[in-house]
Amino acid sequence: MGPFRDPLGRHLAQGATSNIDPTVFIDDDGQAYMYWGNGTLQYVRLNADMISYSGGIQTASLSGFVEGPWLYKRGSTYYMIYAASGNGSEKISYATSNRPTGPWTYKGDIMDAGRTYTNHPGIVEYKGRNYFFYHDSSLPGGNNYKRSVRVQEFSYGADGSIPKLPYSGEGPEGIARLNPFERVEAETIAFASGVKTENCSDTGGGQNVTQISNGDYIRVKNVNFANGATSFQARVSSAASNARIELRLGSRTGTLLGTCDVSGYSSWTTVTCPVSGASGTQDLFLVFTGSGDNLFKFNWWKFE
Repeated sequence: MGPFRDPLGRHLAQGATSNIDPTVFIDDDGQAYMYWGNGTLQYVRLNADMISYSGGIQTASLSGFVEGPWLYKRGSTYYMIYAASGNGSEKISYATSNRPTGPWTYKGDIMDAGRTYTNHPGIVEYKGRNYFFYHDSSLPGGNNYKRSVRVQEFSYGADGSIPKLPYSGEGPEGIARLNPFERVEAETIAFASGVKTENCSDTGGGQNVTQISNGDYIRVKNVNFANGATSFQARVSSAASNARIELRLGSRTGTLLGTCDVSGYSSWTTVTCPVSGASGTQDLFLVFTGSGDNLFKFNWWKFE
C-alpha cells in the first residue's frame, strides 16, 4: 500500500539496450532474478538485499522477443512469457527451460496479435486455477497506448503446454462469493467505467475511488445478499451538492435497490440509506449520478 520510496536514488541495473518492463522471480532456493528489456532480454542475479546484484548483466536469447517478460516456475519447469513481434503489433509467446537462466526453448504463441499494438502478459495460479492477464484497448476511448487489463482462466496441457487463447470479453467465472455485509473497499471492481483511484486521506489510508462523473459506474460480481439487506452504508467525502449512488442488480439499468444521497460532505463521512429487493447471489452495479465531474470521493461500502 505504500508509501513507496527509492532505496537507491539511482538505477538498479542498466544494460546496453532499452531498460524497461522488469520482472522479478525468486526461486525455491531463495535466489532472486530480474529480467527486463526491449529487443534484447537482459537479466541479473539479485543479492539477498534485492537492491543490488552479482555477476554482471547477462543476455538471453528468445525467439521474436520484444518486451514485457514474465518469469515463473511450475513444477520443475521455468516458463518465460513475453511480448513478441507479430504482423505490426505484439503477440504473446512463451518458452521453457529447466533453469531460471535458460537456455530457453520456444514453445509457441499464447495469443495472436490483435486489438492493441502492445500486449504484455502475466500468468498466476490462484486456489488451484490458472489465469492469464493481458492488454486490450476495446473499451470506449481505448487506443494503442490507452489500454485496460483483461484476464481469463486456462488449463495446461498434459505435457505442460499453454493453449492458444482468444481475446475474451466477460472474464473467468468467480470461485467465491463476495460478502456485502462486511466492509468492501470501493476499489473492489470487476468492471468500471470512468472512475480512477488515488491514495486515500481517510483514517487507515489505502485507496479510494475518485474522478466520479455522472453515469460512471462500478460493477461487482457474485455478491451474496443471502436473505436480503435493509440498508447501505457509503464512506464518502468532497461531495458535490447533487451526488448520488444508485444501487442496481444485474445491469446499469437493472432492479433498483435504493438510491443513496451523498451530497455535500466536505470531509470523510459515513452515509446510510435504506434498500430493499436484494437476495441471493447477484452482480451489483453502483451507478453514480449528478451534475458535472468529480462528484465525490468513495472509500468503502457495506450493506446491513
